[in-house]
Amino acid sequence: MIRSLMILLIMVLPGRSGAQRGDSLRLQRLYTESRADSVAGNYLNALKRWHAYRSLKDSLLFDYGKSQASSLERQFQTKKREMIIRLKERNIKLLNTENDMIDRSVFQTKQIRLIIMVAASFVVFILSGTIWQYRQKMLGNRVMERQHVAILEKNIFLEQAAKEKDQLLVVKELLIKEIHHRVKNNLQIVISLLNTQSAYLNDPETAAAIRQSQHRMQTIALIHHKLYQSESRAVISFADYVQELLHYLRQSFETSHYTRFKVSVADIEMDVLKAVPLGLIINEMLTNSLRHAFDVQSDGTITVELTGTISQGFCMLVGDNGKGLSIDFDINSCSSMGINLIKKMCEEMEGIPVFLRDKGFFLKLQIPSVK
Repeated sequence: MIRSLMILLIMVLPGRSGAQRGDSLRLQRLYTESRADSVAGNYLNALKRWHAYRSLKDSLLFDYGKSQASSLERQFQTKKREMIIRLKERNIKLLNTENDMIDRSVFQTKQIRLIIMVAASFVVFILSGTIWQYRQKMLGNRVMERQHVAILEKNIFLEQAAKEKDQLLVVKELLIKEIHHRVKNNLQIVISLLNTQSAYLNDPETAAAIRQSQHRMQTIALIHHKLYQSESRAVISFADYVQELLHYLRQSFETSHYTRFKVSVADIEMDVLKAVPLGLIINEMLTNSLRHAFDVQSDGTITVELTGTISQGFCMLVGDNGKGLSIDFDINSCSSMGINLIKKMCEEMEGIPVFLRDKGFFLKLQIPSVK
Protein backbone atom coordinates (compact mmCIF):
# COMPACT_ATOMS: atom_id res chain seq x y z
CA MET A 1 0.00 0.00 0.00
CA ILE A 2 2.79 2.39 0.89
CA ARG A 3 4.64 1.51 -2.26
CA SER A 4 1.57 2.14 -4.36
CA LEU A 5 1.20 5.56 -2.77
CA MET A 6 4.83 6.37 -3.44
CA ILE A 7 4.46 5.36 -7.06
CA LEU A 8 1.35 7.46 -7.41
CA LEU A 9 3.13 10.31 -5.71
CA ILE A 10 6.02 10.03 -8.19
CA MET A 11 3.54 9.95 -11.05
CA VAL A 12 1.52 12.92 -10.03
CA LEU A 13 4.31 15.21 -8.77
CA PRO A 14 4.10 18.57 -10.49
CA GLY A 15 6.69 19.79 -12.91
CA ARG A 16 7.58 16.34 -14.27
CA SER A 17 8.49 15.92 -17.96
CA GLY A 18 7.08 13.37 -20.47
CA ALA A 19 10.08 10.99 -20.01
CA GLN A 20 9.64 11.03 -16.31
CA ARG A 21 5.96 10.23 -16.71
CA GLY A 22 6.94 7.27 -19.00
CA ASP A 23 9.40 6.03 -16.37
CA SER A 24 6.61 6.24 -13.82
CA LEU A 25 4.30 4.14 -16.04
CA ARG A 26 7.15 1.70 -16.64
CA LEU A 27 7.74 1.50 -12.86
CA GLN A 28 4.06 0.78 -12.36
CA ARG A 29 4.09 -1.84 -15.01
CA LEU A 30 7.20 -3.60 -13.56
CA TYR A 31 5.59 -3.59 -10.18
CA THR A 32 2.39 -5.04 -11.52
CA GLU A 33 4.21 -7.70 -13.55
CA SER A 34 6.41 -8.63 -10.56
CA ARG A 35 3.29 -9.12 -8.49
CA ALA A 36 1.66 -11.10 -11.23
CA ASP A 37 4.72 -13.43 -11.67
CA SER A 38 4.88 -13.91 -7.92
CA VAL A 39 1.25 -14.89 -7.84
CA ALA A 40 1.73 -17.19 -10.83
CA GLY A 41 4.67 -18.91 -9.16
CA ASN A 42 7.19 -17.66 -11.64
CA TYR A 43 9.49 -16.45 -8.98
CA LEU A 44 12.57 -15.97 -11.12
CA ASN A 45 10.86 -13.56 -13.47
CA ALA A 46 9.18 -11.98 -10.50
CA LEU A 47 12.58 -11.44 -8.87
CA LYS A 48 14.06 -9.95 -12.04
CA ARG A 49 11.17 -7.61 -12.52
CA TRP A 50 11.40 -6.74 -8.82
CA HIS A 51 15.10 -5.87 -9.11
CA ALA A 52 14.30 -3.86 -12.24
CA TYR A 53 11.48 -2.18 -10.35
CA ARG A 54 13.76 -1.38 -7.43
CA SER A 55 16.50 -0.02 -9.67
CA LEU A 56 14.09 2.13 -11.58
CA LYS A 57 12.40 3.22 -8.39
CA ASP A 58 15.70 4.19 -6.77
CA SER A 59 16.72 6.00 -9.91
CA LEU A 60 13.43 7.87 -10.03
CA LEU A 61 13.58 8.69 -6.32
CA PHE A 62 17.18 9.87 -6.73
CA ASP A 63 16.22 12.05 -9.66
CA TYR A 64 13.24 13.28 -7.72
CA GLY A 65 15.36 14.05 -4.65
CA LYS A 66 17.97 15.69 -6.84
CA SER A 67 15.23 17.67 -8.55
CA GLN A 68 13.75 18.60 -5.18
CA ALA A 69 17.18 19.54 -3.86
CA SER A 70 17.82 21.69 -6.95
CA SER A 71 14.40 23.26 -6.55
CA LEU A 72 15.03 23.87 -2.89
CA GLU A 73 18.49 25.18 -3.75
CA ARG A 74 16.96 27.53 -6.28
CA GLN A 75 14.29 28.57 -3.83
CA PHE A 76 16.97 29.04 -1.17
CA GLN A 77 19.10 31.08 -3.53
CA THR A 78 16.04 33.05 -4.57
CA LYS A 79 15.08 33.61 -0.96
CA LYS A 80 18.70 34.37 -0.19
CA ARG A 81 18.89 36.94 -2.99
CA GLU A 82 15.57 38.37 -1.90
CA MET A 83 16.79 38.55 1.68
CA ILE A 84 20.08 40.08 0.51
CA ILE A 85 18.14 42.57 -1.58
CA ARG A 86 15.87 43.27 1.36
CA LEU A 87 18.85 43.58 3.64
CA LYS A 88 20.52 45.89 1.13
CA GLU A 89 17.33 47.90 0.78
CA ARG A 90 17.00 47.93 4.55
CA ASN A 91 20.64 48.93 4.89
CA ILE A 92 20.10 51.58 2.21
CA LYS A 93 17.05 52.83 4.09
CA LEU A 94 19.02 52.75 7.31
CA LEU A 95 21.87 54.57 5.61
CA ASN A 96 19.45 57.05 4.10
CA THR A 97 17.78 57.45 7.47
CA GLU A 98 21.16 57.82 9.09
CA ASN A 99 22.20 60.30 6.40
CA ASP A 100 18.94 62.18 6.92
CA MET A 101 19.56 62.16 10.64
CA ILE A 102 23.13 63.30 10.05
CA ASP A 103 21.93 65.99 7.62
CA ARG A 104 19.21 66.99 10.08
CA SER A 105 21.74 67.00 12.87
CA VAL A 106 24.12 69.08 10.75
CA PHE A 107 21.26 71.41 9.80
CA GLN A 108 20.17 71.67 13.42
CA THR A 109 23.78 72.23 14.42
CA LYS A 110 24.06 74.99 11.81
CA GLN A 111 20.75 76.46 12.99
CA ILE A 112 21.85 76.27 16.61
CA ARG A 113 25.17 77.84 15.66
CA LEU A 114 23.35 80.54 13.68
CA ILE A 115 20.94 81.12 16.56
CA ILE A 116 23.86 81.29 18.97
CA MET A 117 25.64 83.76 16.67
CA VAL A 118 22.48 85.86 16.27
CA ALA A 119 21.82 85.72 20.00
CA ALA A 120 25.43 86.61 20.72
CA SER A 121 25.24 89.47 18.21
CA PHE A 122 21.97 90.61 19.76
CA VAL A 123 23.47 90.40 23.24
CA VAL A 124 26.54 92.32 22.05
CA PHE A 125 24.25 94.89 20.41
CA ILE A 126 22.13 95.19 23.57
CA LEU A 127 25.23 95.46 25.72
CA SER A 128 26.72 98.04 23.36
CA GLY A 129 23.47 99.99 23.35
CA THR A 130 23.22 99.73 27.13
CA ILE A 131 26.81 100.88 27.55
CA TRP A 132 26.22 103.73 25.08
CA GLN A 133 23.03 104.72 26.86
CA TYR A 134 24.81 104.52 30.19
CA ARG A 135 27.61 106.74 28.90
CA GLN A 136 25.10 109.15 27.38
CA LYS A 137 23.17 109.13 30.65
CA MET A 138 26.34 109.82 32.58
CA LEU A 139 27.23 112.62 30.17
CA GLY A 140 23.67 113.90 30.41
CA ASN A 141 23.82 113.72 34.19
CA ARG A 142 27.06 115.68 34.16
CA VAL A 143 25.53 118.24 31.82
CA MET A 144 22.40 118.37 33.97
CA GLU A 145 24.52 118.77 37.08
CA ARG A 146 26.40 121.64 35.46
CA GLN A 147 23.11 123.11 34.26
CA HIS A 148 21.61 122.59 37.70
CA VAL A 149 24.55 124.38 39.28
CA ALA A 150 24.22 127.14 36.66
CA ILE A 151 20.46 127.34 37.30
CA LEU A 152 21.04 127.51 41.03
CA GLU A 153 23.56 130.28 40.50
CA LYS A 154 21.13 132.07 38.17
CA ASN A 155 18.30 131.56 40.66
CA ILE A 156 20.45 133.00 43.40
CA PHE A 157 21.35 135.89 41.09
CA LEU A 158 17.71 136.35 40.09
CA GLU A 159 16.59 136.21 43.71
CA GLN A 160 19.16 138.83 44.57
CA ALA A 161 18.12 140.85 41.50
CA ALA A 162 14.45 140.42 42.46
CA LYS A 163 15.21 141.58 45.98
CA GLU A 164 17.15 144.52 44.61
CA LYS A 165 14.33 145.18 42.13
CA ASP A 166 11.77 145.05 44.93
CA GLN A 167 13.94 147.38 46.93
CA LEU A 168 14.31 149.67 43.92
CA LEU A 169 10.56 149.55 43.33
CA VAL A 170 9.96 150.42 46.93
CA VAL A 171 12.48 153.24 46.63
CA LYS A 172 10.87 154.27 43.32
CA GLU A 173 7.42 154.26 44.90
CA LEU A 174 8.71 156.33 47.77
CA LEU A 175 10.46 158.70 45.37
CA ILE A 176 7.36 159.05 43.16
CA LYS A 177 5.22 159.53 46.23
CA GLU A 178 7.66 162.06 47.56
CA ILE A 179 7.78 163.83 44.17
CA HIS A 180 3.99 164.13 44.02
CA HIS A 181 3.92 165.24 47.63
CA ARG A 182 6.62 167.84 47.06
CA VAL A 183 5.01 169.08 43.83
CA LYS A 184 1.73 169.47 45.67
CA ASN A 185 3.45 171.22 48.58
CA ASN A 186 5.38 173.50 46.23
CA LEU A 187 2.19 174.38 44.39
CA GLN A 188 0.52 175.05 47.73
CA ILE A 189 3.45 177.31 48.66
CA VAL A 190 3.08 179.16 45.33
CA ILE A 191 -0.68 179.45 45.93
CA SER A 192 -0.01 180.83 49.41
CA LEU A 193 2.54 183.29 48.02
CA LEU A 194 0.04 184.42 45.38
CA ASN A 195 -2.62 184.76 48.05
CA THR A 196 -0.24 186.87 50.14
CA GLN A 197 0.71 188.94 47.11
CA SER A 198 -2.96 189.58 46.22
CA ALA A 199 -3.47 191.13 49.68
CA TYR A 200 -1.10 193.95 48.72
CA LEU A 201 -2.77 194.66 45.40
CA ASN A 202 -5.28 197.45 44.91
CA ASP A 203 -6.12 196.67 41.31
CA PRO A 204 -9.20 194.35 41.17
CA GLU A 205 -8.29 192.93 37.77
CA THR A 206 -4.79 192.02 38.91
CA ALA A 207 -6.19 190.41 42.04
CA ALA A 208 -8.71 188.45 39.91
CA ALA A 209 -5.90 187.26 37.60
CA ILE A 210 -3.91 186.07 40.62
CA ARG A 211 -6.95 184.22 41.96
CA GLN A 212 -7.42 182.53 38.59
CA SER A 213 -3.79 181.48 38.69
CA GLN A 214 -4.39 180.13 42.19
CA HIS A 215 -7.35 178.06 40.92
CA ARG A 216 -5.27 176.66 38.07
CA MET A 217 -2.43 175.72 40.40
CA GLN A 218 -4.90 174.16 42.84
CA THR A 219 -6.33 172.17 39.95
CA ILE A 220 -2.87 170.73 39.24
CA ALA A 221 -2.12 170.32 42.96
CA LEU A 222 -5.27 168.25 43.42
CA ILE A 223 -4.04 165.85 40.70
CA HIS A 224 -0.69 165.38 42.46
CA HIS A 225 -2.52 164.96 45.74
CA LYS A 226 -4.65 162.19 44.21
CA LEU A 227 -1.56 160.57 42.71
CA TYR A 228 0.11 160.74 46.13
CA GLN A 229 -2.89 158.91 47.62
CA SER A 230 -3.21 156.43 44.73
CA GLU A 231 -1.77 152.95 45.15
CA SER A 232 -0.48 152.78 41.56
CA ARG A 233 1.19 156.24 41.73
CA ALA A 234 0.53 156.47 37.97
CA VAL A 235 -3.25 156.89 37.46
CA ILE A 236 -6.13 158.43 39.37
CA SER A 237 -9.88 157.98 39.38
CA PHE A 238 -11.06 160.95 37.33
CA ALA A 239 -14.58 160.84 38.79
CA ASP A 240 -13.23 161.30 42.33
CA TYR A 241 -10.93 164.04 41.10
CA VAL A 242 -13.83 165.98 39.50
CA GLN A 243 -15.82 165.76 42.74
CA GLU A 244 -12.93 167.21 44.77
CA LEU A 245 -12.37 169.94 42.16
CA LEU A 246 -16.06 170.92 42.29
CA HIS A 247 -15.96 170.97 46.07
CA TYR A 248 -12.93 173.29 45.99
CA LEU A 249 -14.51 175.65 43.45
CA ARG A 250 -17.78 175.82 45.40
CA GLN A 251 -15.89 176.86 48.52
CA SER A 252 -13.77 179.33 46.57
CA PHE A 253 -16.68 181.14 44.90
CA GLU A 254 -19.27 180.68 47.66
CA THR A 255 -21.98 179.65 45.19
CA SER A 256 -25.58 180.36 46.06
CA HIS A 257 -27.95 177.59 46.96
CA TYR A 258 -29.82 178.27 43.72
CA THR A 259 -27.00 176.89 41.60
CA ARG A 260 -27.20 173.16 40.94
CA PHE A 261 -24.43 170.87 39.72
CA LYS A 262 -25.24 168.07 37.31
CA VAL A 263 -22.24 165.72 37.39
CA SER A 264 -22.00 162.44 35.45
CA VAL A 265 -18.42 161.26 35.04
CA ALA A 266 -17.53 157.73 33.94
CA ASP A 267 -15.22 155.74 36.15
CA ILE A 268 -12.08 156.30 34.08
CA GLU A 269 -8.53 156.03 35.32
CA MET A 270 -6.18 158.64 33.84
CA ASP A 271 -2.53 159.40 34.14
CA VAL A 272 -1.13 162.84 34.82
CA LEU A 273 -0.61 163.63 31.10
CA LYS A 274 -4.36 163.39 30.45
CA ALA A 275 -5.72 164.46 33.83
CA VAL A 276 -3.91 167.85 33.94
CA PRO A 277 -5.23 169.19 30.58
CA LEU A 278 -8.77 167.98 31.29
CA GLY A 279 -8.65 169.36 34.84
CA LEU A 280 -7.52 172.76 33.56
CA ILE A 281 -10.28 172.79 30.91
CA ILE A 282 -12.91 171.94 33.55
CA ASN A 283 -11.50 174.59 35.89
CA GLU A 284 -11.64 177.30 33.21
CA MET A 285 -15.22 176.44 32.18
CA LEU A 286 -16.52 176.14 35.76
CA THR A 287 -14.73 179.34 36.84
CA ASN A 288 -16.39 181.17 33.95
CA SER A 289 -19.79 179.69 34.85
CA LEU A 290 -19.50 180.53 38.55
CA ARG A 291 -18.35 184.10 37.85
CA HIS A 292 -20.48 185.18 34.88
CA ALA A 293 -23.29 182.73 34.10
CA PHE A 294 -25.88 183.55 36.76
CA ASP A 295 -27.27 186.62 38.42
CA VAL A 296 -27.75 186.77 42.14
CA GLN A 297 -30.46 184.36 43.34
CA SER A 298 -31.00 183.09 39.79
CA ASP A 299 -31.79 179.45 39.18
CA GLY A 300 -29.09 177.70 37.13
CA THR A 301 -27.40 174.36 36.43
CA ILE A 302 -23.74 173.65 35.85
CA THR A 303 -23.11 170.45 33.91
CA VAL A 304 -20.05 168.21 33.90
CA GLU A 305 -20.37 164.98 31.86
CA LEU A 306 -17.75 162.52 30.72
CA THR A 307 -18.56 159.32 28.79
CA GLY A 308 -16.55 156.65 27.02
CA THR A 309 -13.26 154.89 27.73
CA ILE A 310 -9.58 155.59 27.26
CA SER A 311 -9.15 152.84 24.66
CA GLN A 312 -12.27 153.71 22.62
CA GLY A 313 -12.22 157.47 23.09
CA PHE A 314 -14.45 159.65 25.25
CA CYS A 315 -16.56 162.78 25.08
CA MET A 316 -16.72 165.57 27.66
CA LEU A 317 -19.49 168.16 28.02
CA VAL A 318 -18.98 171.02 30.51
CA GLY A 319 -20.82 174.34 30.84
CA ASP A 320 -23.96 176.01 32.15
CA ASN A 321 -27.45 177.07 31.10
CA GLY A 322 -26.89 180.67 32.20
CA LYS A 323 -26.78 183.92 30.28
CA GLY A 324 -24.29 182.69 27.74
CA LEU A 325 -22.17 184.91 25.54
CA SER A 326 -23.24 188.01 23.74
CA ILE A 327 -24.16 187.75 20.07
CA ASP A 328 -21.20 189.82 18.86
CA PHE A 329 -18.66 187.79 20.90
CA ASP A 330 -16.31 185.91 18.57
CA ILE A 331 -14.68 182.93 20.30
CA ASN A 332 -12.19 182.31 17.49
CA SER A 333 -10.78 185.85 17.73
CA CYS A 334 -11.00 185.99 21.53
CA SER A 335 -7.63 186.76 23.18
CA SER A 336 -8.57 185.95 26.78
CA MET A 337 -6.22 183.65 28.65
CA GLY A 338 -9.00 181.27 29.67
CA ILE A 339 -10.23 180.58 26.10
CA ASN A 340 -6.69 180.35 24.75
CA LEU A 341 -5.74 177.96 27.56
CA ILE A 342 -8.78 175.76 26.73
CA LYS A 343 -7.83 175.69 23.06
CA LYS A 344 -4.20 174.90 23.92
CA MET A 345 -5.19 172.00 26.21
CA CYS A 346 -7.56 170.63 23.54
CA GLU A 347 -4.73 170.63 21.00
CA GLU A 348 -2.51 168.83 23.49
CA MET A 349 -5.20 166.17 23.96
CA GLU A 350 -5.65 165.98 20.15
CA GLY A 351 -9.32 166.69 20.81
CA ILE A 352 -11.86 168.58 18.75
CA PRO A 353 -13.49 171.42 20.81
CA VAL A 354 -16.97 172.64 19.92
CA PHE A 355 -18.43 175.65 21.77
CA LEU A 356 -22.22 175.53 22.11
CA ARG A 357 -23.99 178.87 22.66
CA ASP A 358 -27.60 177.69 22.60
CA LYS A 359 -29.27 178.00 26.04
CA GLY A 360 -26.10 178.86 27.87
CA PHE A 361 -22.48 178.22 27.14
CA PHE A 362 -21.04 174.69 26.78
CA LEU A 363 -17.84 173.10 25.61
CA LYS A 364 -18.17 169.75 23.90
CA LEU A 365 -14.80 168.01 23.57
CA GLN A 366 -14.32 164.80 21.60
CA ILE A 367 -11.14 162.97 22.58
CA PRO A 368 -9.94 160.19 20.23
CA SER A 369 -8.91 156.76 21.49
CA VAL A 370 -5.46 156.28 22.93
CA LYS A 371 -3.66 153.26 21.39
